[in-house]
Amino acid sequence: MRCAPRLPALILVPAALLLAASVLLLDRRLHLEIGLPLLALCGAVSGRIGLQATRTFLQRLRLRDALSGYVSPQVTEDVLAGRLAAGFEGRRYHLCVMFVDMRDFTPRSERMAPEELMRLVNRCYEEFVAAVHLSGGTVVQFLGDGILAFFGAPNPLDNPSAAALTSAQDMFA
Repeated sequence: MRCAPRLPALILVPAALLLAASVLLLDRRLHLEIGLPLLALCGAVSGRIGLQATRTFLQRLRLRDALSGYVSPQVTEDVLAGRLAAGFEGRRYHLCVMFVDMRDFTPRSERMAPEELMRLVNRCYEEFVAAVHLSGGTVVQFLGDGILAFFGAPNPLDNPSAAALTSAQDMFA
């Protein structure tokens, strides 16, 4: 959490100021109760840290949901953990590109009701994406009645072609 290193300063500096003010006032025979302000200070800092932690947690959940339909769970975890670079530097990958398209989609779409067709497309997408992710691939794009997927990027695979073949076999099964 980013605010944790500042925690000592957030509590110690105001506490030291309150203590110094109390000592100075005692010298002038005035009494300053510092217990309640210190308790309030600790409560405020704790509340702020809790709020930031909650915001960070919710942001990670939204990001996880946004990525879940496109990239594999492993890639999602790498993004959330900051292990994948977001820069534009060049990098070489040994990968396999897979194009998946539904057979006879156009004639089928002419015979089906739009609602029924969309249910079919969504059901196929769910199967396609699950098969790609199961083999360590990444869905790059949805293309009408098909998908484009990479195997071997952004996370390298030992044999991206074998992973793509396994994914295709799972889709046919």
